Amino acid sequence: MKINELLNLRQMSLEHFTFYKNRFNLISYIRLLDFTCLLISLVLFFIHKESLFLFMTLFFSVIFIILICLHDKVDHKKKFYMNRMVIIDDYISRINGDWIYRLKETGNEFNKDNNRMLEDLNIIGDASLFAYLNVAVTYGGKRKLFQKLSNHYIDDESLKVNQEAILELSHKFYFCLDFQTKIKTINKNIKLENVSDSFQDIKVTYRHFSIGLISAIGFISLLILGLHGHINKSYTLIPVLFQITNLFIFHYTNKSLLSTIQKTLIACNTLCETFSILQNEEFHSSRLLNIKNSLSNSLIGLKKISNLVGWDTLRNNIFTLIIANFFFPFSILILILYDKNIKKYSKVIEESIESYEDFESLLSLSIMGQVKENVCIPKRISKIAIDFNNIQHPLLTEKSAVPNNFYTSQGVNIITGSNMSGKTLFMKTIGINLVLMNAGTFVNASDFTAAYFKIFTSMRITDDMTQGISTFYAELLRIKEAIDYQKENNNMLTLIDEVFKGTNSNDRIKGAISLINKLNTPKSIVVITTHDFELCDVKIPNLFNYNFSEYYEGNEIKFTYKINKGKCRTTNAKFLMKLVGIIS
Repeated sequence: MKINELLNLRQMSLEHFTFYKNRFNLISYIRLLDFTCLLISLVLFFIHKESLFLFMTLFFSVIFIILICLHDKVDHKKKFYMNRMVIIDDYISRINGDWIYRLKETGNEFNKDNNRMLEDLNIIGDASLFAYLNVAVTYGGKRKLFQKLSNHYIDDESLKVNQEAILELSHKFYFCLDFQTKIKTINKNIKLENVSDSFQDIKVTYRHFSIGLISAIGFISLLILGLHGHINKSYTLIPVLFQITNLFIFHYTNKSLLSTIQKTLIACNTLCETFSILQNEEFHSSRLLNIKNSLSNSLIGLKKISNLVGWDTLRNNIFTLIIANFFFPFSILILILYDKNIKKYSKVIEESIESYEDFESLLSLSIMGQVKENVCIPKRISKIAIDFNNIQHPLLTEKSAVPNNFYTSQGVNIITGSNMSGKTLFMKTIGINLVLMNAGTFVNASDFTAAYFKIFTSMRITDDMTQGISTFYAELLRIKEAIDYQKENNNMLTLIDEVFKGTNSNDRIKGAISLINKLNTPKSIVVITTHDFELCDVKIPNLFNYNFSEYYEGNEIKFTYKINKGKCRTTNAKFLMKLVGIIS
């Protein structure tokens, strides 16, 4: 999707938003006028005891309720187009690089095992891949996205199924846009756990409903007698007072329960409308068809529960609460109907929630194919190799990221180069695109083929004062994880940035040579960046040298950010120190 197309979509959404905003304000004025008439007619009824004023009160009450419903519909449309603009802006920011200021989800809360690889490769955390991709609103959807981005192995058939679903979603941009807008419009933060919690037995009692029903019958009876002149019409206020008193006692004694039910009703209404969008969309991939069928199975129950939402919103306002329950205990009836439907449909709804969360994670992964132009669906192979063309880092804009070609098989790759030349970024680019491949989505390259690798990293090393762990020892612990994993004889990729930088040069070189020999195993690929040229000459099989270089224009240092074969022949540390005034 091009930025110009997105900007045109945003302008159209702005025009629709302005239209519904003006209509919303108009209805607000009419509501105020109607409510004023309602109060006047009610006061006149109490003063003059005339039936005309009673009917006027009822008339304006009905109009008020209709206006509330109409107001809600217009407000829904207004919010829809407002949120549509926000989502379009998110898409634009992913393309132009401003997303780091807008998209704040980190995914850190799901990293229970403290997997440092996810932090090193910017999979989670601030300005991370998780933040870049995530469009899930539910906690479960975010959790499933995290799991898919955790580089877990899945079999080839499951990977293919994921790829087909994500590829199909990437071609349905307008559907994806409307889908996200719909969810954001109905509820800013859907916590579907609330739905599951309230599926429990809510122990409905009918005492308050019985009192309310008796009061309603009493009101009708007294009203008929009053209209025929058998009793004073003011007696009709007695059952009304009973009704209102019973209502407030019911709400006071069931505050917690009603609050939970209100959240669940909103969530069910959200699910109903969201699932309905999926029902109207045609899918072809098996994964999406299975999700659609699961959601379809729950729609009957969700629609019945969602029908209660309109009435339930009336108790959010003290005036509408009294008006709606003036003659009949509607709020209590809603609870009874809710209990009946929840008991009948809870299991199928819970199953559909699981499918919905899975859909959100697939939708998030399809973002890569919608905002990037240089993408492909990668091919996973059994051979221990990584092969790609025109690879870029997905978190950078495609205009700023310099593409690279690279091939490596089993062995050790030593990358040398001057400071700021792109060594670390290149390693991260390999790692993050492998994670994308294993999640079943697009990679930021024109061509990408690789085996599955368990990834180990040693990059963003920090000390831990609370545990008495220095930076150097923290690095050793990271590398030990890779060495220990070799015993399992599985595919592994180890990415080490500035190996053993926390110690002196003699110990660093000796340790690095020993490490290279240990990690050079049949199912292992190692990539190491270093400033120690001695590592380039280690005599072992399958050691490959690469470098990043710089050039100078006047007093300015320039970088190509292109990887080259062979070891680096230049350095720039003295130039940089001179540039900042450390040396003369």
